[in-house]
Amino acid sequence: MKQTQPTQHEVREEADFLQPLSIGCGLDVHSKNIEGCIMAKGQKAALRSFGTITRELRELCAWIVDAKVEAVAIESTGIYWYGIYQLLTEAGIAVKLLNPARVKQIPGKKTDTADCKWLCKLLMNGLVQGSFIPQGPQRQLRELTRLRFKYVNLGSQTENRLLKILERANIKIRSVMSNITTKSGMAITRALAQGETDVEKLVALCKGKLRKKADRMRQALDGLLTDEDRLQLRLLIKDQEYYFSQIDEVERLTESIAKDHFAEPVEIVDSIYGVGSTSAISIIAEIGADMSQFETADKLASWSGLSPGNKESGGKRRNVRTIKGNRYIKPMLVQVAWTAVRAKTTYWSAQFYMLSKRMPAKKAIIAIARKMLKMIHHLLLSKKKYVELGAQGYWDQVKNFAQNRLKPGIA
Repeated sequence: MKQTQPTQHEVREEADFLQPLSIGCGLDVHSKNIEGCIMAKGQKAALRSFGTITRELRELCAWIVDAKVEAVAIESTGIYWYGIYQLLTEAGIAVKLLNPARVKQIPGKKTDTADCKWLCKLLMNGLVQGSFIPQGPQRQLRELTRLRFKYVNLGSQTENRLLKILERANIKIRSVMSNITTKSGMAITRALAQGETDVEKLVALCKGKLRKKADRMRQALDGLLTDEDRLQLRLLIKDQEYYFSQIDEVERLTESIAKDHFAEPVEIVDSIYGVGSTSAISIIAEIGADMSQFETADKLASWSGLSPGNKESGGKRRNVRTIKGNRYIKPMLVQVAWTAVRAKTTYWSAQFYMLSKRMPAKKAIIAIARKMLKMIHHLLLSKKKYVELGAQGYWDQVKNFAQNRLKPGIA
């Protein structure tokens, strides 16, 4: 019998069924105790409670190993799952870290006392999927890049507090310079914190192009700083210097690990216009260099939280917000996308211009970030560097696509 080709609206894909387990374990992890449940076909459920110190975690691990458990399900609760996860993986036990939000979507009786039993049932029936947990150097790199992310946020908060104090004292240097963390901005802020009131001496600290704005700066520096304001400025400047020093130290460590273990993937990601070396290291730390854990680029985008949610009813697709995903890589890719579209001659800027004509700019930049992530997935699979086609390259692609759509026989 002749096989027919699938039509435009017909989707064919291989059915994939998760096979139930013969014996499994569910763990409900808390800060001071862990509830465990081992279930097997034809046997009564075994329930035990353990503490969270290392000796008790080893006892829990031995209990699971002795029962010959095939897999363990753990609901990710803060950082409390790290210890038992590490011990179980070292013992060769398959561990699935479950997203609490997805577990709650599955109907069932879910109380504090029955959590471990419910998780075990879900695991044994193949109703849950584990999260992506990196190992080895990637895990070390991820911990450091996330620590840098925290320090950068703390530095931004400190900068905002500095600006708040200056604005409250009616010192309007923010209206003259775009960023007070420059050499000129920090020199003026330090002088103000030390009690300098001579406007001419403060204006003399301006460097570079800022000297051309000396008249505006004199007017902006005429403020009403009090002794309490100066004390707060001095304390905040110390905090900011500390955060910057910590960021520099973390960056040295991440660059060393990336050079030893991820030199080629970082170089590939860094070749994309708008992505710097620091951003490339952070992206590799989150998604890794091996794309086998993400079957398709779309699944990677969904895991990162850059895909739109699905809400279809009566054959109509409704507009919904992007789904929740990795909260570290998503803002980083959005920042990289803004950098790429600001240059008017790039492929990304032309694509952003096309998208922003029919949707808000913030929504269009999410689309650009998603396309960049899918490009990263493709480049890491093929182990090729990015080639910038330029804005003209994008418009040529649009023109060729339009011409092919107009040809007879092409849908």
